[in-house]
Amino acid sequence: MIKSRLLKIILYPLYLLYRLVVNVRNRMYNRGWLKIRKLQVPVVSVGNLTVGGTGKTPTVIALGEALAKEGLKSCVLSRGYHRKDEKKIIEVSADSDPYICGDEPVLIARRLEGNATVWVGQNRFKTGTLALEQEAGAVVILDDGFQHRKLYRDLDIVLVDCTVPAIQSRMIPYGILREPFKGISRADVIVLTRSRFLSDVEPLKHELTKMNPDALVTTADLNISGFVEVSSGKIMAANVLKRKKIVAFSGIGNPLSFKAELITAGIDVSRAFGFPDHAVPSPARLAKVNTVAMEEKVAYIVTTEKDWVKLEQESIEALRLPLLVCQVNMIIEGMDRILAMIKEKHNAERTHQEN
Repeated sequence: MIKSRLLKIILYPLYLLYRLVVNVRNRMYNRGWLKIRKLQVPVVSVGNLTVGGTGKTPTVIALGEALAKEGLKSCVLSRGYHRKDEKKIIEVSADSDPYICGDEPVLIARRLEGNATVWVGQNRFKTGTLALEQEAGAVVILDDGFQHRKLYRDLDIVLVDCTVPAIQSRMIPYGILREPFKGISRADVIVLTRSRFLSDVEPLKHELTKMNPDALVTTADLNISGFVEVSSGKIMAANVLKRKKIVAFSGIGNPLSFKAELITAGIDVSRAFGFPDHAVPSPARLAKVNTVAMEEKVAYIVTTEKDWVKLEQESIEALRLPLLVCQVNMIIEGMDRILAMIKEKHNAERTHQEN
């Protein structure tokens, strides 16, 4: 978000143009003037209205795990941001190169190994068609798909971060919105993430229900399930770090949220370093993290699963203290209702194909 008054003035014409293009595009899709392609299986989109992290990746993983328990294999489609060739279609595996496939798709592939397939490609319809030709799954999960309107979706799940005042914000670059917040009216399910950090979530739920009376409005929060010690591969229970002093670093959409989750788990966070989303910390930055950790006399240095996907290919010799990777799960209230919606779409599609 721009803070410089001069820069705001300079960029104002571009802001107006961007807002016009987004509004016209949405109106054309709403009226059926732009073509929407449909895949042969139900598509569930997980997206948001803002830039930055709202918990999309953990939500995709949670959906994939829940569908697997219901006997439904899913196929996750992602663009794979910040990879070498975003136009190339690739099936992602647990040991894929994150620089070629993207860090988030590789993380999803690792967490959903055996329960889902993961494919990346800029053209999601073409990617999905290719994946389904290989029987990739019975349900497609479209990662970060809310604005990707050229692909038909049977269920739109939109995440709203309770710690970010998105409703009052403006579109980028003056605010954090990708499109006007009224776009929430297209959602079938609205998930309020990081709800525990809001003292009373009911007023926000009520406001969103007024904006979209037909949507299911529910809440979700991350739960730290444990930590993996990099040097040994040992998995440590989350409560082992309670009241332990640590230094954290992350390169995710919302670095402050990582610090908040650690503190909520009862961990003493002496310092938390935030790097740009998808960025790999340089040896110099890691050395800085290590220096602070040594000065603070902490027990561990902690990072996220997403950061470790890329970092494990780099040298971490600058870190002299034990490095832990924090594992999290998204706990969604009313997941059974969301699954019921998806299964209804799946059964209807299967009946249609049989007839």
